[in-house]
Amino acid sequence: MKLTKILSNLLPNQRLLTGLSTSALFLLHCGSGAPPLDSEASLSLSATPTSMKNNGDTVSLSVTAMVDGQPAFDGTEIWLKADKGYVPAKVVLFEGVGETFFRSDDRIGEVTVTAGRNPGGSDSSVLLTIEDSVIPLGESLVNCNPTNLTAGGGTVDIRVRVVDDKGASLAGEPVVISTDYGHLEQGNRVRYSDSNGWVVDRLLVQPAPVLPEAINLTVNIRNEVITGNTVTVTANQNPEPQIRVTNETVLVDEVVEFNGSTSKDPDDNSPLDPDRLLWNFGDGSPTTTGAVVRHRYTRPGTYTATLAMTDAHGATVTAEASVTVTPPIPNEPPIASFQSSPDSVDVGRLVTFNASASSDPDGELVAYRWDFGDGGEAEGLSSRRVYAGAGEYNVTLTVEDDMGATASVTNKVVVVGNKLPLAMLSVSSDVFRPGQSVAFDASESTDPDGRGLASFTFDFGDGSPRKTSSLPTITHTYETVGLYLARVDVEDVDGGLAYATASFQVSEAALPEPIFAFEPEIEIRPGTVIRFTARASQSIDSPIAGYRWHFGDGGIADGAEVTHAYGEPGEYSVKLTVTAENGVSDSSVKVVRIQEFSKTDGAL
Repeated sequence: MKLTKILSNLLPNQRLLTGLSTSALFLLHCGSGAPPLDSEASLSLSATPTSMKNNGDTVSLSVTAMVDGQPAFDGTEIWLKADKGYVPAKVVLFEGVGETFFRSDDRIGEVTVTAGRNPGGSDSSVLLTIEDSVIPLGESLVNCNPTNLTAGGGTVDIRVRVVDDKGASLAGEPVVISTDYGHLEQGNRVRYSDSNGWVVDRLLVQPAPVLPEAINLTVNIRNEVITGNTVTVTANQNPEPQIRVTNETVLVDEVVEFNGSTSKDPDDNSPLDPDRLLWNFGDGSPTTTGAVVRHRYTRPGTYTATLAMTDAHGATVTAEASVTVTPPIPNEPPIASFQSSPDSVDVGRLVTFNASASSDPDGELVAYRWDFGDGGEAEGLSSRRVYAGAGEYNVTLTVEDDMGATASVTNKVVVVGNKLPLAMLSVSSDVFRPGQSVAFDASESTDPDGRGLASFTFDFGDGSPRKTSSLPTITHTYETVGLYLARVDVEDVDGGLAYATASFQVSEAALPEPIFAFEPEIEIRPGTVIRFTARASQSIDSPIAGYRWHFGDGGIADGAEVTHAYGEPGEYSVKLTVTAENGVSDSSVKVVRIQEFSKTDGAL
């Protein structure tokens, strides 16, 4: 560098420097700081390498400044900038060279890094290329072994291999495996591929009378969804029960032999298991099992005996046979007679009924059944009734003798006054959360007289004030966990009162999920033994402690698996209530349809 050029950079008055030595000039430079580059100095910027990945990848930057062929002064500052990513604002030179870096952000594409003598200057630049750091996925492999199950269920080994677009294994990739049936051993959660790109799991399928024809697996890798992987299921063939009867017409107390030894299971060649053959003789006697059984009928009548055969997978099919039982000698029918006291009564007053005047000429009476004409029924030699509304009621007594013969008689009872309303109350659910709004509905309440309802008074069962409204619906919020019994008092326009209640639970615990099925589902006849199972029910927060069944005909049972038979045709609402150990419960309802016997039923 020429001395005059140096001096002009250091001091504006060159004449003051006459006679200074080179050493003195150096000391003068060090004491005053490095000057900025003038316009004649050369400045270059380079990068190694010039391509990189996004999300934090770095490259080295090198700045070189020369003045008249010599390195720029130590301490000279060069200003840097970039249109994306990060670069330090400036770099300080030493022996004419400054080293620094550029770091990428999440953006991709080209970025220009510039170097300048002054802030914002652009005396030299370098172009960098930023590529996406995410490796593209290839066609991943999903393998299931075996690919077919039977109704007996089983296990399926699942292997998923994650590869890139060149077929190389990808480690650490998030993978979620899910299924529309059965249970995954590892659960439906995110797992990551191993060093060879593999994720493994196992599908568990329990035996069941009915399984889906195909079980579908779904694999999620990153945002990619892989479908089309299925495990087929060979359906279970129902058993085929067969009944042979020694005599279809017998006398009272005569032995009848029922033979089911020719029953078979099409997909089971093992010997017939007598314990899987359940007999119901249709006369209310206890059921029994066996290939060949014998029974005595003690009363005349036509009975439908059923044989329910259950295979190893739980499928049950029922066969029927009809047996006619005749009395040993002709039976004389009974005579029905009763007295009511009083015959005319005000609404709300007690009426007593006595059937002691009934008789049987050749035996004894074994049953007394009352129909009070208002929907109420009772059994017994005597009974009592309070009628809720005015009107004329036809009371029917039916008596039955020890040979099964019946007789009926009907008398009239007159009730004077206003008929009381019929109160009904329902809630929107069985279980609620604290702070959740509970909806009460009494709109099903009616006035038998047809004159209308005047008011509805709600008692919420939590100590809060009662509320009276002309509307049948209302909401209320419960803040405290517990069991509650709410009540509504319904008043008609004539001042008649009636009430109804509804119970429910407020709980912070997660509700159990009641799930049940029954077999058979169709062509069910009276007396058919129906098998109900709730094994699929689930409870997250607490294990299931109990199962309570209401069969819609007054029958109740407890247990995860129960059986029940209906005596009459009709539609019955079966309610399953599942209770967890923490006391929380929930219910589910299904309808069972019992068909009347057709002309072909009972044929062997």
